[in-house]
Amino acid sequence: MTYRIIDEPAPGGLSRYAVSPDMPLLGVILFGSVVTWPWLAFNSFAIGSASKDKECWLCAVGAFGGFALAFGLVTLAEHLPVWVHPYLALVYLAWKLGFTYPIYFLQSRSFELYEFHGGCVVRNRVAFLFALFVYVAIRVAIPYSELPDWVALGLK
Repeated sequence: MTYRIIDEPAPGGLSRYAVSPDMPLLGVILFGSVVTWPWLAFNSFAIGSASKDKECWLCAVGAFGGFALAFGLVTLAEHLPVWVHPYLALVYLAWKLGFTYPIYFLQSRSFELYEFHGGCVVRNRVAFLFALFVYVAIRVAIPYSELPDWVALGLK
């Protein structure tokens, strides 16, 4: 019989692509959630997080709810004075960060155990630059000015 910690991560074949959860958190602040929420979901599988189901659900609810919130905010903005619009953008930012921080904290616990037990961590700068490349590619490929306002807000 071997001793096993219940929360000990069980990394799989993707473990060589694991990064510190700090990088996707920084990415959500700089790039938005389109690139970084899938990155957080991927990273939870890469480190074999014990709470990967919860993390993936939070990513999905945050993404789909973000589009619904963006639609509601754009619809509401049509009926409010212009000086209120920056405050509506803050509501959307609070939504994104309100879902990102719990995912970050859940993943941080598993990542610390993963790293303690000898897990391989990719150089964070390389992964961050790759996320930057994906973000720029999305921004170039999708002309935001031609999209409806709520879709453009939801992609930020």
